[in-house]
Amino acid sequence: MLLLSSPRRVDLPISGKCRSRGLFLEGEFKAMKIAILIDGAFYQKQANILFGRKLPQRRADELEQYCHRHVKASGRMLYRIFYL
Repeated sequence: MLLLSSPRRVDLPISGKCRSRGLFLEGEFKAMKIAILIDGAFYQKQANILFGRKLPQRRADELEQYCHRHVKASGRMLYRIFYL
């Protein structure tokens, strides 16, 4: 949803063609991409406490699935997962 300079609201699709005379929208509108930053040491410690110990590959798969679920729920597109 985008609030224009006038007090009316316009619902925009996630992707598709949009035109607006008010702000910056002209032509194609793309879904916003997001990046996720993960503090690896903190995540490993908390995941071991909450979910128990797992093999590194299974823990990585679990984290990746969690990130994708979170992005899907937000209605945005995932750009990258940064694991530090």
